[in-house]
Amino acid sequence: MDLRNVLLLAFITILLGLISPNIATPWKSSLWSTGVQRRRFTVETFSVKTCNKTAPLQGTISVSPDPIKIPGNVTVEFKGAVGVTVKSPTKAVLKVEKKVFDVFVEVPCVDNLGSCTYDDGCAMIPLQPGDDCPPPLSTYNLPCMCPFAKGVYSLPKTTVMIPDEHLPSFLTDGDYKVNVKLYDTQNNQLACVDAAFSLTN
Repeated sequence: MDLRNVLLLAFITILLGLISPNIATPWKSSLWSTGVQRRRFTVETFSVKTCNKTAPLQGTISVSPDPIKIPGNVTVEFKGAVGVTVKSPTKAVLKVEKKVFDVFVEVPCVDNLGSCTYDDGCAMIPLQPGDDCPPPLSTYNLPCMCPFAKGVYSLPKTTVMIPDEHLPSFLTDGDYKVNVKLYDTQNNQLACVDAAFSLTN
């Protein structure tokens, strides 16, 4: 599995009320080449929780091992409930914070990376209608593009390889917090997720 498909899986799990270890969205190719670098690193003390228990998108996820070494294998398992049909446009609001001298400071949005608002997260999925979903989504008949119908979706324990690929340059060593919120066209909150983790070389 290449990194763009990993990030696609990350965004799909966010749409299901979840999040994956990568603090990223599946950037379009024009964004992907901006402000990125190759780097090996380790993700430690990863945690995730919902910040709106009444939102229509809810779920649970487990990720192993801990720490996660990248490049390397990651095992993911999730189950999510979608209480409403998620369709385009779905606004995605990301807030990324890095700990600096014991204080978390917001990472600004630069070239569509960092703490950014995306008018339509669905439009950022790098697939077109009729395209096949990448594994492991296709393996378990999971959707990979909007609209996402109401229902319960699950991914059994699945191991994917995260390669040594380009990553946003702001992801330097340190402690991070990430908040992800999704909204429909009426500004109703569809999901709210908080994640925390540490990055080390």
